[in-house]
Amino acid sequence: MNKVLWGLCFFCMPALADVKVSGRHVYMLGGGLDEVVGTYVFLVSNLSDEPEKARIPLMLPKETVDFRPFEGTAPEELELSEDGRVVLAKEFKPGDQIVTIGFKASGGFGKGDLTFQAPQDISHLTLFVNQDDLKVASLDESELDFKENEPFGGRVYNTYTRSLLKKGESLRIRVDGLVEGRERFYWLGGALLLLLIVAAGALSYRTRPLGAEKVS
Repeated sequence: MNKVLWGLCFFCMPALADVKVSGRHVYMLGGGLDEVVGTYVFLVSNLSDEPEKARIPLMLPKETVDFRPFEGTAPEELELSEDGRVVLAKEFKPGDQIVTIGFKASGGFGKGDLTFQAPQDISHLTLFVNQDDLKVASLDESELDFKENEPFGGRVYNTYTRSLLKKGESLRIRVDGLVEGRERFYWLGGALLLLLIVAAGALSYRTRPLGAEKVS
């Protein structure tokens, strides 16, 4: 865990004059019932000797349907910008501060797609996933650096890293291995019902009684 936090501190990008955001963004991904459950972690450094206010656009997945602050922020400090991006607006004390935000993104049929669009130049975007449950694959031409057995927070994960994501660029991934709900059964049930309706209609047409002939 210390290695990851050191990495958060090492790469920094400007937010305001004395407030800088780490260039390394970390996502802990897990699987829920037809959804991806994640924790988004990055570091903010206030290099001045006084508290400084800053507005920091967050890089939550576009598919996020719910989010909540965990560490380093409060609900009233999270706002929505005009383009729909979540923004952290708060006063930062001097020094380093870790920001942690939880989020959920919908999925289906055991899979969930996530799109990350960089609000600033990102040096590294790293995904931590449980090595026994989930698999991650890129949906675009991005290459992900894969590593096994990475320790973090007392557990071991597989990691996927995209380096140098420039402002405005996107990374699209697919998370496979989610817990499936009843969606698949609903689709199968609907298809079966449609098949039965079509079969009943065909049978009814073929066995309809002949009309009475006219007698002259």
